[in-house]
Amino acid sequence: MNMRWPTRSALSAWCASAQRVGIVPSRIGVMGFSAGGELAALASMRFDGGNKDAADMIDRENSRPDFQALIYPGSSGRIVPTKDSPPSFLPADTKTGLIFPAGWPRSI
Repeated sequence: MNMRWPTRSALSAWCASAQRVGIVPSRIGVMGFSAGGELAALASMRFDGGNKDAADMIDRENSRPDFQALIYPGSSGRIVPTKDSPPSFLPADTKTGLIFPAGWPRSI
């Protein structure tokens, strides 16, 4: 059995329910603060394409978010965007400083 992360399942559930709840499935994103920002980033880097043969409609859906907002995400070094990662919003202030994960551009 292939278990999905809860964040992936939540994104897929929104995609599967989009028409019923009146949202556009191509505009579903993920946002998190602090440790939640790290989870949002991981969901944006480690998504799956779903399983079209799955019995459960949620498991059939792609779990890739269309955008991500990372508000003071963790700095564990695990946040390394890929070429397939969605666009990001990453706010910072001048007092705290920002530690850029490997592979991220240094200009804002």
